[in-house]
Amino acid sequence: MSRRRSKFHISVKLLEAISRGEPRPTWLMYECNISWRDLSKLLDFLESKGYIVEVSGHKHLDKRYLTQYVRNLVQ
Repeated sequence: MSRRRSKFHISVKLLEAISRGEPRPTWLMYECNISWRDLSKLLDFLESKGYIVEVSGHKHLDKRYLTQYVRNLVQ
């Protein structure tokens, strides 16, 4: 019997994935096992709350990083 994950649990998994490694959207999508649509909504939500920042990189590769506030909570 499988249970659905809550938005909170998926958000925590996403923040952990961003803190651990390569913060590109496709990698995050596979790491958290969520669809592109759900990932986009969740990234927008986390960015609006000030938990992550988006940095435009080389060749239009956008990357996400944790803000200092979230990094302090994780430690």
